[in-house]
Amino acid sequence: MALMWIVVVVAMTLCNTVAETGPRNLFGGAHWLKTAGIVGMALGLSVRWTAIATLGKAFSANVAILDSQKIMKRGLYRFVRHPSYLGLLLVFVAVGLHSRNRLALVVAVVPTTAAMLYRIQVEELALNVAFGEEYLAYSRETKRLVPGIY
Repeated sequence: MALMWIVVVVAMTLCNTVAETGPRNLFGGAHWLKTAGIVGMALGLSVRWTAIATLGKAFSANVAILDSQKIMKRGLYRFVRHPSYLGLLLVFVAVGLHSRNRLALVVAVVPTTAAMLYRIQVEELALNVAFGEEYLAYSRETKRLVPGIY
């Protein structure tokens, strides 16, 4: 978990630095990107908070399965297995768009997405061990991160 948050902090710091010092070269520096970034941030945070609220006491910053825990299949979990990470991904894209800089967008999205994908692998391994065939069946029914795509 610490590795993921280190990657996030470093990526967001670098993104901010590039955005402040670099040119506005994403879609010609279009001002609408700032608005799109704010809307994307609100959407991403809403998705993340909804996913966390849906899990309730089963949510943990660490990979841990409670004895009483069941596979969550309601709410956003009907569509993707990791909606809280989908929310984070939307936030990182939003930060990059808000910068209006191509390099800042890449710095905001690529390392954080790589860290999330690694974290998803760790979580899915734990869920497969804990729930076996039930989780495998759920995995066949839903995508990991992006509805209908991945």
